[in-house]
Amino acid sequence: MKQVKVEEFLQPKAMLTPGIAGGVTMLIANALWVAFSLPPRWTALVLSFLLGLLVFVATPRAPVWQRAVYYLLNSLIIFSVSIGTNYVGVGATRPPTQQTNLGEPPGPAGTRAFFGDWLLGPATPARPPLRSAVFPADTGRVRVTDAGAFRALVDTVTANLSRLEIHVTTLAPGKSPHPAHRHAHEELMILRSGTLEVLQNEATRHAGPGAVIFEASNELHGLRNPGPDSATYVVIRIDPHDLPVTVPR
Repeated sequence: MKQVKVEEFLQPKAMLTPGIAGGVTMLIANALWVAFSLPPRWTALVLSFLLGLLVFVATPRAPVWQRAVYYLLNSLIIFSVSIGTNYVGVGATRPPTQQTNLGEPPGPAGTRAFFGDWLLGPATPARPPLRSAVFPADTGRVRVTDAGAFRALVDTVTANLSRLEIHVTTLAPGKSPHPAHRHAHEELMILRSGTLEVLQNEATRHAGPGAVIFEASNELHGLRNPGPDSATYVVIRIDPHDLPVTVPR
Protein backbone atom coordinates (compact mmCIF):
# COMPACT_ATOMS: atom_id res chain seq x y z
CA MET A 1 0.00 0.00 0.00
CA LYS A 2 1.48 3.32 -1.09
CA GLN A 3 1.97 5.96 1.60
CA VAL A 4 0.89 9.50 0.73
CA LYS A 5 3.37 12.19 1.71
CA VAL A 6 2.24 15.11 3.81
CA GLU A 7 3.80 17.49 1.28
CA GLU A 8 1.43 16.18 -1.37
CA PHE A 9 -1.58 16.81 0.84
CA LEU A 10 -0.58 20.34 1.86
CA GLN A 11 0.42 21.69 -1.54
CA PRO A 12 -1.65 24.64 -2.91
CA LYS A 13 -3.44 22.52 -5.51
CA ALA A 14 -4.50 19.99 -2.88
CA MET A 15 -5.64 22.75 -0.50
CA LEU A 16 -7.93 24.20 -3.19
CA THR A 17 -10.55 21.49 -2.63
CA PRO A 18 -11.09 22.08 1.13
CA GLY A 19 -11.02 25.82 0.44
CA ILE A 20 -13.86 25.58 -2.06
CA ALA A 21 -15.67 23.10 0.19
CA GLY A 22 -15.42 25.57 3.08
CA GLY A 23 -17.04 28.32 1.02
CA VAL A 24 -19.81 25.98 -0.10
CA THR A 25 -20.32 24.85 3.51
CA MET A 26 -20.73 28.46 4.63
CA LEU A 27 -23.35 29.16 1.94
CA ILE A 28 -25.34 26.02 2.76
CA ALA A 29 -25.18 26.61 6.52
CA ASN A 30 -26.36 30.22 6.25
CA ALA A 31 -29.11 29.27 3.79
CA LEU A 32 -30.40 26.57 6.16
CA TRP A 33 -30.29 29.08 9.03
CA VAL A 34 -32.33 31.66 7.13
CA ALA A 35 -34.84 29.15 5.78
CA PHE A 36 -35.19 26.61 8.61
CA SER A 37 -33.50 28.13 11.72
CA LEU A 38 -30.82 25.42 11.78
CA PRO A 39 -27.88 26.73 13.86
CA PRO A 40 -25.22 27.62 11.28
CA ARG A 41 -22.10 26.76 13.26
CA TRP A 42 -23.29 23.22 14.05
CA THR A 43 -24.63 22.75 10.54
CA ALA A 44 -21.27 23.87 9.14
CA LEU A 45 -19.40 21.49 11.44
CA VAL A 46 -21.48 18.49 10.33
CA LEU A 47 -21.16 19.44 6.67
CA SER A 48 -17.41 19.88 7.06
CA PHE A 49 -16.96 16.33 8.34
CA LEU A 50 -19.23 14.98 5.61
CA LEU A 51 -17.30 16.77 2.86
CA GLY A 52 -14.06 15.73 4.55
CA LEU A 53 -14.85 12.17 3.50
CA LEU A 54 -13.56 13.15 0.06
CA VAL A 55 -10.11 12.33 1.45
CA PHE A 56 -11.00 8.63 1.50
CA VAL A 57 -12.00 8.83 -2.16
CA ALA A 58 -8.95 10.85 -3.18
CA THR A 59 -6.40 8.64 -1.36
CA PRO A 60 -7.61 5.06 -1.78
CA ARG A 61 -4.08 3.60 -1.70
CA ALA A 62 -2.97 5.30 1.51
CA PRO A 63 -3.03 3.42 4.84
CA VAL A 64 -6.25 3.69 6.81
CA TRP A 65 -4.60 5.48 9.71
CA GLN A 66 -3.12 8.06 7.35
CA ARG A 67 -6.46 8.62 5.64
CA ALA A 68 -8.09 9.05 9.05
CA VAL A 69 -5.55 11.74 10.02
CA TYR A 70 -6.01 13.52 6.69
CA TYR A 71 -9.79 13.22 7.05
CA LEU A 72 -9.72 14.95 10.42
CA LEU A 73 -7.35 17.65 9.18
CA ASN A 74 -9.30 18.16 5.96
CA SER A 75 -12.60 18.47 7.84
CA LEU A 76 -11.20 21.03 10.27
CA ILE A 77 -9.76 23.05 7.38
CA ILE A 78 -13.16 23.07 5.67
CA PHE A 79 -14.84 24.20 8.88
CA SER A 80 -12.22 26.92 9.46
CA VAL A 81 -12.62 28.21 5.92
CA SER A 82 -16.40 28.27 6.31
CA ILE A 83 -16.06 30.45 9.43
CA GLY A 84 -13.57 32.71 7.69
CA THR A 85 -15.67 33.18 4.56
CA ASN A 86 -18.72 33.90 6.70
CA TYR A 87 -16.87 36.72 8.47
CA VAL A 88 -15.71 38.03 5.09
CA GLY A 89 -19.41 38.23 4.22
CA VAL A 90 -20.12 40.02 7.49
CA GLY A 91 -17.43 42.59 6.77
CA ALA A 92 -18.58 43.08 3.18
CA THR A 93 -22.28 43.54 3.97
CA ARG A 94 -22.17 45.47 7.26
CA PRO A 95 -20.07 48.46 8.30
CA PRO A 96 -17.94 48.12 11.47
CA THR A 97 -20.49 49.93 13.67
CA GLN A 98 -23.03 47.23 12.83
CA GLN A 99 -20.81 44.34 13.84
CA THR A 100 -21.58 44.51 17.56
CA ASN A 101 -25.08 43.07 17.20
CA LEU A 102 -24.55 40.10 14.96
CA GLY A 103 -25.93 37.21 16.95
CA GLU A 104 -28.38 34.85 15.39
CA PRO A 105 -31.55 36.95 15.49
CA PRO A 106 -34.78 35.19 16.36
CA GLY A 107 -37.92 35.95 14.45
CA PRO A 108 -39.57 34.58 11.32
CA ALA A 109 -37.56 33.29 8.41
CA GLY A 110 -36.87 35.94 5.81
CA THR A 111 -36.13 38.63 8.40
CA ARG A 112 -32.75 37.19 9.39
CA ALA A 113 -29.50 38.54 8.06
CA PHE A 114 -27.71 35.99 5.84
CA PHE A 115 -24.32 36.67 7.45
CA GLY A 116 -24.24 36.60 11.26
CA ASP A 117 -21.79 35.92 14.06
CA TRP A 118 -21.68 32.13 14.38
CA LEU A 119 -19.54 32.26 17.51
CA LEU A 120 -21.96 34.38 19.57
CA GLY A 121 -24.59 31.70 19.46
CA PRO A 122 -28.35 32.33 19.53
CA ALA A 123 -29.49 35.69 20.80
CA THR A 124 -32.47 34.04 22.43
CA PRO A 125 -31.83 34.23 26.18
CA ALA A 126 -31.99 31.22 28.46
CA ARG A 127 -33.99 33.06 31.13
CA PRO A 128 -37.81 33.02 30.82
CA PRO A 129 -39.59 36.12 29.51
CA LEU A 130 -41.00 38.63 31.97
CA ARG A 131 -44.56 37.99 33.07
CA SER A 132 -47.01 40.60 34.30
CA ALA A 133 -45.57 42.37 37.35
CA VAL A 134 -45.70 45.46 39.54
CA PHE A 135 -42.48 47.26 40.47
CA PRO A 136 -42.86 49.37 43.64
CA ALA A 137 -41.25 52.79 43.48
CA ASP A 138 -38.89 52.05 46.39
CA THR A 139 -37.46 48.82 44.96
CA GLY A 140 -34.42 48.28 42.76
CA ARG A 141 -30.75 49.07 43.05
CA VAL A 142 -29.87 52.77 43.38
CA ARG A 143 -26.75 54.35 41.89
CA VAL A 144 -25.83 57.90 42.90
CA THR A 145 -23.60 60.18 40.81
CA ASP A 146 -22.88 63.90 40.58
CA ALA A 147 -25.77 64.21 38.12
CA GLY A 148 -28.35 62.56 40.37
CA ALA A 149 -29.75 59.19 41.38
CA PHE A 150 -30.63 56.27 39.15
CA ARG A 151 -32.91 53.48 40.39
CA ALA A 152 -32.93 50.27 38.29
CA LEU A 153 -36.33 48.57 38.20
CA VAL A 154 -36.06 45.84 35.57
CA ASP A 155 -33.68 44.69 32.84
CA THR A 156 -34.82 41.49 31.16
CA VAL A 157 -36.51 39.91 28.14
CA THR A 158 -40.21 39.67 27.35
CA ALA A 159 -42.24 37.59 24.94
CA ASN A 160 -41.87 40.25 22.24
CA LEU A 161 -38.68 42.09 23.23
CA SER A 162 -35.07 40.97 23.38
CA ARG A 163 -34.57 43.56 26.12
CA LEU A 164 -36.86 45.65 28.30
CA GLU A 165 -35.00 47.98 30.67
CA ILE A 166 -36.74 50.42 33.01
CA HIS A 167 -35.12 52.78 35.47
CA VAL A 168 -36.05 55.95 37.33
CA THR A 169 -33.75 58.96 37.18
CA THR A 170 -33.74 61.92 39.55
CA LEU A 171 -31.68 64.57 37.80
CA ALA A 172 -30.13 67.44 39.73
CA PRO A 173 -30.64 71.05 38.53
CA GLY A 174 -28.29 72.04 35.71
CA LYS A 175 -27.23 68.44 35.08
CA SER A 176 -27.49 66.00 32.17
CA PRO A 177 -27.50 62.20 32.56
CA HIS A 178 -25.04 61.84 29.66
CA PRO A 179 -23.91 63.70 26.53
CA ALA A 180 -26.21 63.76 23.50
CA HIS A 181 -25.95 60.49 21.61
CA ARG A 182 -27.64 58.00 19.27
CA HIS A 183 -28.49 54.33 19.63
CA ALA A 184 -30.47 51.69 17.77
CA HIS A 185 -33.09 51.02 20.44
CA GLU A 186 -36.04 53.31 21.13
CA GLU A 187 -36.86 54.93 24.47
CA LEU A 188 -39.87 56.33 26.26
CA MET A 189 -39.46 58.78 29.13
CA ILE A 190 -42.28 59.81 31.46
CA LEU A 191 -41.59 62.96 33.46
CA ARG A 192 -43.00 62.75 36.98
CA SER A 193 -41.82 66.08 38.36
CA GLY A 194 -39.63 69.02 37.44
CA THR A 195 -38.77 70.22 33.94
CA LEU A 196 -36.43 69.01 31.23
CA GLU A 197 -34.80 70.49 28.16
CA VAL A 198 -35.01 67.81 25.50
CA LEU A 199 -32.60 67.89 22.56
CA GLN A 200 -33.96 65.98 19.58
CA ASN A 201 -31.83 66.28 16.46
CA GLU A 202 -31.62 70.03 15.79
CA ALA A 203 -34.53 71.04 18.02
CA THR A 204 -34.64 71.74 21.77
CA ARG A 205 -38.02 71.16 23.40
CA HIS A 206 -39.27 71.67 26.95
CA ALA A 207 -41.12 69.05 28.97
CA GLY A 208 -43.05 69.53 32.20
CA PRO A 209 -44.63 67.20 34.76
CA GLY A 210 -46.66 64.44 33.12
CA ALA A 211 -44.98 64.86 29.71
CA VAL A 212 -44.06 61.80 27.68
CA ILE A 213 -40.84 61.90 25.63
CA PHE A 214 -40.13 59.52 22.77
CA GLU A 215 -36.63 59.00 21.38
CA ALA A 216 -36.61 57.32 17.96
CA SER A 217 -33.99 54.86 16.77
CA ASN A 218 -30.67 56.37 15.68
CA GLU A 219 -31.79 59.98 16.22
CA LEU A 220 -29.60 62.38 18.19
CA HIS A 221 -31.05 63.15 21.60
CA GLY A 222 -30.09 64.41 25.03
CA LEU A 223 -31.59 65.76 28.27
CA ARG A 224 -30.80 68.60 30.66
CA ASN A 225 -32.53 69.77 33.81
CA PRO A 226 -32.70 73.59 33.64
CA GLY A 227 -33.78 73.78 37.30
CA PRO A 228 -34.46 75.17 39.75
CA ASP A 229 -35.75 71.84 41.15
CA SER A 230 -34.75 68.24 40.60
CA ALA A 231 -36.47 66.38 37.77
CA THR A 232 -37.65 62.80 38.20
CA TYR A 233 -38.57 60.69 35.19
CA VAL A 234 -39.00 57.05 34.18
CA VAL A 235 -36.92 55.70 31.29
CA ILE A 236 -38.20 52.70 29.32
CA ARG A 237 -35.78 51.10 26.89
CA ILE A 238 -37.32 48.97 24.14
CA ASP A 239 -35.22 46.45 22.18
CA PRO A 240 -37.33 44.36 19.77
CA HIS A 241 -36.10 41.12 18.29
CA ASP A 242 -34.13 41.72 15.06
CA LEU A 243 -33.21 45.19 16.29
CA PRO A 244 -31.66 47.17 13.42
CA VAL A 245 -28.14 48.29 14.14
CA THR A 246 -26.97 51.87 14.34
CA VAL A 247 -26.64 53.67 11.04
CA PRO A 248 -23.32 55.57 10.80
CA ARG A 249 -23.75 59.35 10.61
